[in-house]
Amino acid sequence: MIFERILIERARSGDKQAAEQTVRRFYPAVSRFLRHLTWNHEDAQDLAQSTFLRAAQGLDEFRFQCTFNHWLHKIAYREYLRWLRDRREALPIEEAASVLSAANCGTDLILVFDAL
Repeated sequence: MIFERILIERARSGDKQAAEQTVRRFYPAVSRFLRHLTWNHEDAQDLAQSTFLRAAQGLDEFRFQCTFNHWLHKIAYREYLRWLRDRREALPIEEAASVLSAANCGTDLILVFDAL
């Protein structure tokens, strides 16, 4: 824990080697977490990169009230939720229509999707 604090403080002060060491130390756990959520290696890697980018941008906000690992995982989860939201908004209408079925939707709604 003390080593982690020193490493984070050095990274905050602009020490690139400390920043790289921080990424090397925490990247595997964040990546595994995101792979578990997305079930896709490439998406998990993209999200892990954006997680560390956001963490670097907000490093001055980290106050050691929790572990750095926990803080990174919270950022990763927010990145995952943003990814889900963006993905849902970009779902092609054909895929959305295929999700619908007569068992869980009214006939009128299915007709509207078919018309679209």
